[in-house]
Amino acid sequence: EPCNHSYAAQQFEVTLTRPFLMTQTEVTQAEWEAAGFTNPSKGTIGPDVPVFFVNYFEAMAYANFLSTAEGLDTCYDLSACEGTIGSGCPEGEFYENGCLFPEGDTTQILPEIFRCNGDVHKYADWYACPGYRLPTSAEWEYAARAGATGATYMGEITTLPENGCDDPVADDVMWYCGTTETMRPVGGKPKNGWGLYDVLGNAQEWTDYVFKGLPLDTTLGQEPPIVDPIGDGTGDFRDLRGGMYRDVACFARLGSQRGQRPEIRVIDYGIRLARTIEGSDSFEDETSVWK
Repeated sequence: EPCNHSYAAQQFEVTLTRPFLMTQTEVTQAEWEAAGFTNPSKGTIGPDVPVFFVNYFEAMAYANFLSTAEGLDTCYDLSACEGTIGSGCPEGEFYENGCLFPEGDTTQILPEIFRCNGDVHKYADWYACPGYRLPTSAEWEYAARAGATGATYMGEITTLPENGCDDPVADDVMWYCGTTETMRPVGGKPKNGWGLYDVLGNAQEWTDYVFKGLPLDTTLGQEPPIVDPIGDGTGDFRDLRGGMYRDVACFARLGSQRGQRPEIRVIDYGIRLARTIEGSDSFEDETSVWK
């Protein structure tokens, strides 16, 4: 596939042992504000537009809010975290650079940004939590593909980065640099085979997976075939999937991955959530998407 790194070119087997639900759309600004959080999105504001400029820990805070609202156990212990959810980033250069500021030879997070130290997972087995959570990267790709094996669920991308804003398949399936200059309301492009919207383009989505610039078969202590992968436990970066509205087509493929420090906000980072369904024999026993 175009833009595919050599380390990711080989397919391998992953087994997910628990059925799960996945949100049909990216979390919207209206849903985020209903949790009582300050909306960090700037420029493209609307109730049906994905909330964006959200970091990994803020995404977890929203997941905990939904769990508590529905009487489910929360998946993350954020009691020792610092900063303010959805705020703490001035306009201008700070905002454009992801709420970072230079200090000597290093780049520091602005102190008001919501952030956590150490492992915040309440369950040693991340997949066992019954509440709302970020999907792992393997869950995200399984749900986003809905059985598709190529670059998108509507056909193959044929362009390279130099002409990647003019791809006929991407034009039909995603909000990317060839179809928009801003974030768009959710659900504006065709859904995939399992009813999920905007898994490609629009907002890039945080997943709960420790990213080291390596494929999914690097979970610490495991050899392929991999069961319920979470990534290498010593990594400092987290995985983002699905590409974004500013991407060329081949960087928003189903198989494309990016890594980022969990404290960082970027203008097109958003949220899609998952929830494990315990006691179900198959995906056919439950609705495979919810809203």
